[in-house]
Amino acid sequence: NRKPLKLEHSSSEIRYKHYGKNMELLVAKAIELEDPKEREIAIIYIGKLMKSFYSTWNKDNIEDEVILKNIKALSKGELEIDLEKVKKENLFEVLYKEKRQYSHPQTHSQSHSHGRNRKNQKYGTGKRKRY
Repeated sequence: NRKPLKLEHSSSEIRYKHYGKNMELLVAKAIELEDPKEREIAIIYIGKLMKSFYSTWNKDNIEDEVILKNIKALSKGELEIDLEKVKKENLFEVLYKEKRQYSHPQTHSQSHSHGRNRKNQKYGTGKRKRY
């Protein structure tokens, strides 16, 4: 009965913890892209993810300029996109918008009373009974 060996944790440090390690991996993959159009699409996607990840951990909205600075820092200056284009076309808009609540035209109490009225009409009273 030997003790199990200790697991070694990765010693790599995450630069921006609120974005996570996978964001650094995405940036590294985007750097490898040779086609400028694909690279721009990757930067936009990374920016959208960064904005949504930031909003998960912080109540404040993050500016597009800050996201671009973070992308540039993570890529060591290899990934850039024009800030004016990002702002003008709203390219870093959050990926996943909040789900809308389904609103039924009747309120909860109306739907119950409607059922009772229909039941009362079946028996010919036409009046709503009080319970």
